[in-house]
Amino acid sequence: MKKLSIVIAFFLLTTATFATTKAERKDDVKKIAYNAVQNFEADFKTAKDVSWKVNDQYIKASFTSEGKKMAALYDLQGTYLGAVEYLTYEQIPLKARTEIQKRFKDFSFSSALKIVSRPEGNESFNDVGTYWVDLINDVKQLYVSVSPSLSVALHKTLTIETTASN
Repeated sequence: MKKLSIVIAFFLLTTATFATTKAERKDDVKKIAYNAVQNFEADFKTAKDVSWKVNDQYIKASFTSEGKKMAALYDLQGTYLGAVEYLTYEQIPLKARTEIQKRFKDFSFSSALKIVSRPEGNESFNDVGTYWVDLINDVKQLYVSVSPSLSVALHKTLTIETTASN
């Protein structure tokens, strides 16, 4: 379950863009599970500017609610997996920002999100309140988590491929 949480966070961090009010591709509309739409409408009644994106593993609804940019994630059958809020750097707690600046001083902030909800009955692994921060420099991209107790952990490092210009 922890691995699924990390995969979900990476997926949401790397797709932290928002479209207008429709699916991002016309064929995505056909791929959205009916259950996902029904569950979304029941759980996020204040959602506005909803857009849907589908890949081969997940369905994502990006939206705004009470002025916050958010996303809800569903499996391909429409089962709810969780929701996140997209954050600015300033919205990350000061103690965590200080630790991130100290440990990863050669990196710049790219994006962040906070896990705000999970399905009920998910007591075996509960990461609600965890922040995921994406840091970047010219050669690497880092995925860092900040626990609800504000401890900072590096979870993944990716090498950025550069192409030579002619």
